[in-house]
Amino acid sequence: MSDRPRKSFDIRIEMLSEQYVEEAASLHRVCFPDKIETLLGQACVRDVYRDRFLGPHPDTYCLVAIHKPDGKLAGYLYGSDLVPQSSSPHAFINNRLLLRHVLRRGWFSPPVWKWCLRQFTSRFKKENHNEGSVVPIPPWGSVAKMLGLHPDFRGGNVGVDLMLAIEGEARKRGARRLYGLVERSNIKAEKLYASIGWVRTSPDTDRWQIFSMHKDLCPHPETAS
Repeated sequence: MSDRPRKSFDIRIEMLSEQYVEEAASLHRVCFPDKIETLLGQACVRDVYRDRFLGPHPDTYCLVAIHKPDGKLAGYLYGSDLVPQSSSPHAFINNRLLLRHVLRRGWFSPPVWKWCLRQFTSRFKKENHNEGSVVPIPPWGSVAKMLGLHPDFRGGNVGVDLMLAIEGEARKRGARRLYGLVERSNIKAEKLYASIGWVRTSPDTDRWQIFSMHKDLCPHPETAS
């Protein structure tokens, strides 16, 4: 039996604007239910999106895929440029917003307390399961983060189109290599990345529960000599 043909959705890709912040925040909570910002509620995720992507953060951007026939948000992907090695390139919520929303409603939420306890106890463990915390990001590198697809638009072209679009955006911003993180259990994500030329950053080891992949960016055809 042959595989089902991939769905093809008529989308346009653009930078996130205020018009889509609410939808993006809702989709984030669907795609990443265990993240601390999700546990802290819709208002927290909405504040993070406005702070990171619509505020004064020139090194951070978010691409959204809009379904042309009905204007619905089909997916999103965000990235950061030229991330210093000493920073945490995959952090989403900053400490200021985290503290604000923990004080606002986190005291009454057992899942938030469990998350905080896990974070506290992990500091005393020597093992590290996230390759993203040890991979050095060179000054000409960029990071693609947290691809989120609406359930109605999965299994088609949206994810690939967003990945290719962020490659173009990173290239325009001067990046020569694009990095991303994949959970070992997320086989579909790794296959999607690999289908457009991404490779594992450490191909000879399986020690990571969350491993790094990257793609070297060729010059844009219009600028190639």
